[in-house]
Amino acid sequence: GGYEEEASKKEAKKADAGAKDDGEEEWKDITINCVDCSQDFEFTVGEQEFFYNKGIEGQPKRCKDCRWAKKQRNEEGGGGGKSKGKGKGKGKGKGKGDGGQGVCYKFKEGNCSFGDSCRFKHE
Repeated sequence: GGYEEEASKKEAKKADAGAKDDGEEEWKDITINCVDCSQDFEFTVGEQEFFYNKGIEGQPKRCKDCRWAKKQRNEEGGGGGKSKGKGKGKGKGKGKGDGGQGVCYKFKEGNCSFGDSCRFKHE
């Protein structure tokens, strides 16, 4: 029975070594296929650490170029968040008169609570 015991000790050592590697979670570059251009790209160890530190779960679906292009599309030609904020403000008045320059329908009914600060015309 001596031989079997030795074999099981060797097995145990192998298992320990394996467990150690898993505990450290060694990062490796991952090859991912881009959903936009169908090219393979590397999700590097550095990027993975960045995602991990930012608390971003999962992996990017797009390569750097397509990610950048998508960002540009979302920002509608630069300006970033600033132009988005302005656009939303302007957009609110549209539909009711000419972009906020129409006649105040509440004033017509006689119950506009904004008075002089109303952005619609009181005629």
